[in-house]
Order: sequence, then C-alpha cells, then structure tokens
Amino acid sequence: MSTNALATSRDRYTNLGNMLEAQRTRITQVIPAAMAGFTPSRAIAVVLDACARQPALLECDPKTIVRACVASAEVGLELGSPLGEAYLVPFYNGKRGCKEAQFIPGYKGLIKLMSLDSRVSHVEATLVHAGDVFEWERGTTPRIVHKPGAGTTRVRGDVVAAYAVIH
Repeated sequence: MSTNALATSRDRYTNLGNMLEAQRTRITQVIPAAMAGFTPSRAIAVVLDACARQPALLECDPKTIVRACVASAEVGLELGSPLGEAYLVPFYNGKRGCKEAQFIPGYKGLIKLMSLDSRVSHVEATLVHAGDVFEWERGTTPRIVHKPGAGTTRVRGDVVAAYAVIH
C-alpha cells in the first residue's frame, strides 16, 4: 500500500470517528433501556474497530456507516464485533455510483433480541449437514426430525440447510 493510500485511509478513519462522535447524543437516545452495558462509547469503538479490521468499509460513504451504527444501536446489537450479533457490510450502490455500508443482523443477534421477549422461553439454531437425516413437514401439525450423522462435523459433510426452533 502506498504512502498516499495509507494517508487517505487514515484520513477517512479520522473523519468517520469524528462523524460518529457527532452522533453520540443520537446513539445515546436510541439505545434500548434493556441493553444494560451497551453504551454509545462501545457502539462507536466497535464500529471503528470493524473498519480497522476491514479496510473496504472505509471506502463506503461514511454517512452510511453512521446510519448503520445508529440502526444497530436502536435494536441494541453490537455492529461488527466478534460476537456476531450484527455485521457492517459494504455494498456497491449502482444508482449512486458509490459503496455504502449496511447493517445486517446476524442470527446470534436475532436470537438475543428474541430472548428479550418474555413470551420466548427457548431459541435454538442448528445446521444440517449432508450426512444427517433431516425431515420436515408443514401443515396443521408441523414437525422437524433431525438426526445428526455419525462422527464429528468434519465427516458429516457440507452444510446443506439451517433451521431454528423457537418456543
């Protein structure tokens, strides 16, 4: 990477940090009360860390990164952290002719949000491998039968499906 490219990335990172800090009050206002420990400082730090780990994000319109940060804070999911709750993903917007970052909730984040509802007592997400027995039926009495194949996941074959059971 050239010196100019490094300087440009550093400038974009600094600019993004300033834009996120300018939205600190907005982020504070939208974080749900049930999300104890999830602070604006953490939300900003996690997003900046994600951009440092994935430099392609710094090519995105910084307003879209800020928008994604606010959206993730609204639902109380950490965006771009190793927890896998939500992801910050760069996409090319052909209409605007630029890259934009989008907030995409991960399955762990969706499980976290469902677990906050008192009506939900259990959430389980499972992968189905090629060597597994997997049957499902719809109708008035829907059912799932999943019998994992013998051995470890290394010998069960490729992942062919996924499902979730929510009580």
